[in-house]
Parts: sequence; structure tokens; C-alpha cells
Amino acid sequence: MSLFKKKINIEKGKKIFFEYQGDSIGIHRDYGPEYWKCNIPKELEEQWRREIKQLPEEELRREIKQLSIDELEHYKSLARKL
Repeated sequence: MSLFKKKINIEKGKKIFFEYQGDSIGIHRDYGPEYWKCNIPKELEEQWRREIKQLPEEELRREIKQLSIDELEHYKSLARKL
């Protein structure tokens, strides 16, 4: 048993997870270490996958569009650091 609990960043992890509709290859390719630091349990990822499957197509498109805007801001902030 670990003496320290891992900090879980559910909000950030869920945002990334839903942006990629649960596609672990895309998540790890584009956000690897950043997503891993969120420490999302596998059980929660499975729950999110079920949620994604139940989303109406229109709502999913709206979610992806908003996440795309957020992703653009993410890349702009990274470019500023260069």
C-alpha cells in the first residue's frame, strides 16, 4: 500500500479523454505525459467510454468543436513558450 495518494485531475483528464472520444492512441500520442499526470483510473475511463457512446451525435459534435477551440489555445500557449 502506498503512503501517498496520487493526485487525480479529473477535469483535465476528462477534457482530454472526451476530445479524443476515448481513443487511447491519440491521447497518448498528443498528450501522453500530460494525460498520465492526471492519474485517471481505468474504471473511470471505462465509465467515460460508456458516456461517450450514449451522447447524441449533435451533442458530441458540439463537445468536439469546443474542445478544438480549447486545443488551439493549448497549442498557442505552447508556442508562446518557445
